[in-house]
Amino acid sequence: MISFWSSQFIFSGEMKGKVTLKITKKDKFGQVLARPEFQGIENFVIPVPAGLLGVLMKELKLGAINAAFKTWNVDDVAVGLNRLAALVAKGVKVHHDIWSPAEKAVDPRKRDTALFYFPVEKKGPFALVCAGGAYLTPASFVDAFPAAAELNRLGYTAFVLHYRTGRHNRWPAAQEDLRQALHTILTRADVFNIDPTAYALVGFSAGGHLISSLGKNQLGYRHWGLPKPGVLILGYPVTIWENMTWIHKTCLKMIVGKKPTQAQMEEVSILPYADGDFPPTFIMHCWDDQMVYFRNAQALADQLKTHGVPYVLRDVPHGGHGIGLGTGTQAEGWLEEAVGFWQAR
Repeated sequence: MISFWSSQFIFSGEMKGKVTLKITKKDKFGQVLARPEFQGIENFVIPVPAGLLGVLMKELKLGAINAAFKTWNVDDVAVGLNRLAALVAKGVKVHHDIWSPAEKAVDPRKRDTALFYFPVEKKGPFALVCAGGAYLTPASFVDAFPAAAELNRLGYTAFVLHYRTGRHNRWPAAQEDLRQALHTILTRADVFNIDPTAYALVGFSAGGHLISSLGKNQLGYRHWGLPKPGVLILGYPVTIWENMTWIHKTCLKMIVGKKPTQAQMEEVSILPYADGDFPPTFIMHCWDDQMVYFRNAQALADQLKTHGVPYVLRDVPHGGHGIGLGTGTQAEGWLEEAVGFWQAR
């Protein structure tokens, strides 16, 4: 049986028998973005900077990203992109708006949002995934799309949120997008064929900070009238604002500016507001992470232990930052283990 995991091609019912070649790491970014499956959504699929840098990036092959980001798994990137392309080719509406045209007219920045739908046939719980990217831009093609594809393989419908980032989108813009995305999913449960009573939030790096903010006892899921997540699944998350690396500092600067007030810091802090009602949490983090230090994971785990919240800390000696699914590293299989933790709750 041919599947999107191993086939050389994507077979499309919608394309009347035409066959679309599978995306590989030998493809250029420009070629991927020019594919018919991604037209109209290409800026969300792979954000490309404006100007000369963007022109140069489009001429690079996917495999070339390892020259700058050695921990990114290009094979997993291709799997995620192929899953998205396969769904479009099958006629699935993968792109959904979370804000109405009227809301976007009032605040044009809300145009920079998107919700991607990765369905499975069986109705059941769902997961919402938020990529990392230092709050500069969500790098969904790096970790979120591969995670959604893996969740599909494990039998779960997944969504990927492209949330607002950058210095023009201070906090709580990203959290507003997360809340709105959940509202959109939950109110369209029949359309999406999901069980609205059971869901997980999955977040990487800055995305891990974002989803953790919904677990807080201050401006968290209870405050916003959302059902409690069944689990938070965190890959190398940002949880503290001390002993920061330059990329960690960039996260903070993007959401609160260079001189945040005490009130702003309270809004974006996680640990002081993680009490006994914090959702069960699975954390994966590498000891040798030089972008977001392992101490972030340990500090959250210690806080959850203090309050009796079920948690797992999957500490990995080697791997670094941005490893996504961890394929080919000591972290390989961690997302499946996290799903098992969720299933056991």
